[in-house]
Amino acid sequence: MDTRTGRIEQVQWSLDTDKEGSVSINNEDLSWSSGSLFELYPTQNMYQFLLLDKTNGRAWHVQWGMKDKERWMRRIY
Repeated sequence: MDTRTGRIEQVQWSLDTDKEGSVSINNEDLSWSSGSLFELYPTQNMYQFLLLDKTNGRAWHVQWGMKDKERWMRRIY
């Protein structure tokens, strides 16, 4: 994760080389200023995290997964 922009990349390790690699969960720059600072917080579900913009309090619900439809990120209002 890029703590300055909020960009998140899922990195998958495997003994099978055809099952490892990385994919983007969020490729959008979420920062509003050069001083933005983002942090991921775990939840009780190992596939889901909370992304918090520590500069202004914005938050997102993030889920990683092996399939495209299982990876997503939604803003929490």
